[in-house]
Amino acid sequence: MTDSPTPEQVDRLLSTADRRRLTPSEAALLRIGVQHLRTAAARATPATSDTTNPTT
Repeated sequence: MTDSPTPEQVDRLLSTADRRRLTPSEAALLRIGVQHLRTAAARATPATSDTTNPTT
């Protein structure tokens, strides 16, 4: 079992936040999910990027 919420859990938490205030545990779970997404995005490199080897 991982500490990060599943994409479905993040979606459900966001939907819940639209209707009511999140509980502290729900807010913590959402925060962990967002941090996980940010970490994954920071590691990702564009597949078509020419920035490391530009052609001029």
